[in-house]
Amino acid sequence: MNKLFWCLIALAGITSAKPVQAAPLINGGFEAGLVGWSSSGPAFTTNNWTNAFTWDFYPTEGDSFAVIASVFADGVPTTLSQTFTVPTGSTILLDAFFATGDFLPFNDSGFVNIYDSGNNLVASFSSDVASVGDFGATPWTTLSYYAAAGGDYT
Repeated sequence: MNKLFWCLIALAGITSAKPVQAAPLINGGFEAGLVGWSSSGPAFTTNNWTNAFTWDFYPTEGDSFAVIASVFADGVPTTLSQTFTVPTGSTILLDAFFATGDFLPFNDSGFVNIYDSGNNLVASFSSDVASVGDFGATPWTTLSYYAAAGGDYT
């Protein structure tokens, strides 16, 4: 069982070489809180996430980002998701970091995945306590996926 919690923070966006035909992502920058997003557990938005000793994060664009915390039962992940439509030739961009308030031997982990309409994993970011160290964090990391085929992504 985890003594503390891990958190994963993400900011999503989409760019396209062509004019976008549909609103591809609702509230991608979390400026309206979690509107448009589905959560299976503790998640919220903020403009700063800090640990006075090891890390301090601010939004990569706009004024907010989402925080997902793992305070559920052991092995039960907290999720935050949205299905959106992108036109062919779009690039899906997502900024994420992993920050932990935990220490080994409690090897909490977090991940951000992008799935296509067939539920195939097309891009992923992940980290854990063993990778970042006790109470550590990754830097903001940009996950990028070129959608050669337009359609629904989650």
